[in-house]
Amino acid sequence: MANARIGLVVFGEVGTGKSTLCNTLIGSNNQVFVESERTESQTLETIGKEGNFGSQDTFLIDTPGIGDAERNDAAHLVQMANYIKENNLIRAFIMTINVHCPRLGDRERRLFELISSMYPGSPWFKHITVVWTRCYSVMANQIEGWKNERKEGFVRFIDKYFKNEISREQANSIPHYFIDSVEARQNNNSSYNELCYLLAWAGQLKPIKEDLPTIKVKVGDYRKKNQNRSRWNLD
Repeated sequence: MANARIGLVVFGEVGTGKSTLCNTLIGSNNQVFVESERTESQTLETIGKEGNFGSQDTFLIDTPGIGDAERNDAAHLVQMANYIKENNLIRAFIMTINVHCPRLGDRERRLFELISSMYPGSPWFKHITVVWTRCYSVMANQIEGWKNERKEGFVRFIDKYFKNEISREQANSIPHYFIDSVEARQNNNSSYNELCYLLAWAGQLKPIKEDLPTIKVKVGDYRKKNQNRSRWNLD
């Protein structure tokens, strides 16, 4: 008997492999979600597609890359929020971050502030996971050290910007997965297994629509929050 379909929303800065991950998790090699190495976002609106990964039925929602021009970010927020609100399958948000990026800063902070603003006063962080992308095979002898550094750096990032909403213990409980999205399309390797673990984690969650209050997005407030730019070093 097939498992219940798991819906996931994928957020990320432009160029982090967000659309590649979406294609991987619906079992597509045909770029249902447009992939690109370019610095401009190839996803111009929030869209969702069904598929499967291994034996798990999936539904992936790709979102416009945060980091486009402000006008694009603001213009897509309401459309994105409504699309998410109308879907009953969604269980978790995936935040994609390039593992080679030495910093978490303004753009990553904006991703979390966006979700926080959508579900004010609720434990939205329980539905968050981080997928570190572009963990190429050349890193095989270094990846364990990188995992620990990135996880520790992420907790410090949360403590710096979101300590009033997320405790240190709660930040430590947010799961992390380390993959090369293209490699993950092949069975029986570390990236593939990481995504199997991700889906197992998401499958245990209640649908977001049942677990969190009504979704909200106030574009003006969100943009005002992000006028002051700052960066914080992971290392």
